[in-house]
Amino acid sequence: MSKLDDLDAKLKEAQGKYEQQNPSAPSVYSKEMNLGIRAFMEMLGVLLGSGLMGWALDAYFDTTPTLLIVFVILGIVAAFFNLYKLSRNLGTAIGSNRLQSEEKAARKPPQNDS
Repeated sequence: MSKLDDLDAKLKEAQGKYEQQNPSAPSVYSKEMNLGIRAFMEMLGVLLGSGLMGWALDAYFDTTPTLLIVFVILGIVAAFFNLYKLSRNLGTAIGSNRLQSEEKAARKPPQNDS
């Protein structure tokens, strides 16, 4: 019986080391934090990118505030559209439309033909 007890102790020790090295799944709060940071970065990126493009085109065409204003407004619209898509979890990955339609079909209760 001592061999089994030794084996059991070694297994428990190995399991304890494994749990220390590989923590459990992330909590709900970290998922929400990731979603919030992603939304912020998408909005910031779109606004900065559109503002930079408007500023560069204004400098090139010498139309000082016009294109900057137009591109910033387009950036605001695009940022809120991206935020809407993110909140609805639409188009977040390649092939997501087909996957979402399959998930919806799987969640539907079977219809009873009587």
